[in-house]
Amino acid sequence: MGCARRRRAQHRHRRSRRPVRERRGHPRPGCLRLAGEVDWAAQAELGSRFAYVKATEGRTYRSPDFDHQYLGAGGAGLARGGYHFARPDSGDPAEQADFFLNNGGGWSEDGITLPGMLDLEGYSGIPRNYGLSQQEMRDWIMGFSDHYREQTGRRPVLYTNLHWWNDVVGDWTPVNSPLFLASYSSEPPTTLPGRWWGWEMWQYSDSGPFAGDSNLWHGSEEQFARFVGEYDYGADGI
Repeated sequence: MGCARRRRAQHRHRRSRRPVRERRGHPRPGCLRLAGEVDWAAQAELGSRFAYVKATEGRTYRSPDFDHQYLGAGGAGLARGGYHFARPDSGDPAEQADFFLNNGGGWSEDGITLPGMLDLEGYSGIPRNYGLSQQEMRDWIMGFSDHYREQTGRRPVLYTNLHWWNDVVGDWTPVNSPLFLASYSSEPPTTLPGRWWGWEMWQYSDSGPFAGDSNLWHGSEEQFARFVGEYDYGADGI
C-alpha cells in the first residue's frame, strides 16, 4: 500500500445536480494494498496518515497478512481499517459482510478505526460482471451495505473505478456511500462513476511514490476526523 502527497484539489461530477463543494485544508496521504511486511514507521515518516489493509475475500478467504499489517499501521500512529474484496459470484452479500466483520472489518467509535471498505472491481479469469445483471449487482452491493450498517452503524466505503462501475453497475449509487476512486493520473478525477458528484479518497498511483498504492484523502483535518469517528458521517459526494 502507498501514500499520497499533500495538495489542494477540486473535483466535479459531469452530472452534478448540486454545486460542487471545494474541500480546502490539509488532505491526508493514505495507504491501500500491500504484500508482506511493511516498515510502518518509515511510511509514517514519509507522510502516511491512514491505511486500509486487506482482511477478507468472498466467503472464506482471510488474508494471512492482515493482523501484522493492521496492528503495525496502528502502532505507527495511522488510522487503519480493513477491506473486503467482493465476490458477488460466490454467495450472499450479508454472509460476506458477516465474514468480513468477524475477521477484522468492524468499525468502532474510537477515532482511529476506519469504516470498512468494500472493494468492487473485476477479477482475473471471471466475467467482469460476475455473471450478474446491473440490477442484480446493485441489489448485491446494497445488501452488503445495508447489513454492514445494521451491524456497525456505518455505511462501508466503496472502492471502485469509473469503467467497471459504469459498465457493471450503471447509473446508480447507493445512499450515503463514501467513494474511494481508483484513477491513475497526476490530476484529480473530474468524471466520476454512477451518480457520485464527489469523492472521499482517490487512488492516483499503483507504483509509488510510497510502498504499494498511493492515495489521497480529499478534505480537511476536521472532515477526516468526522469520517473516522462519527456514526452519522455524511458522504460528501452522494
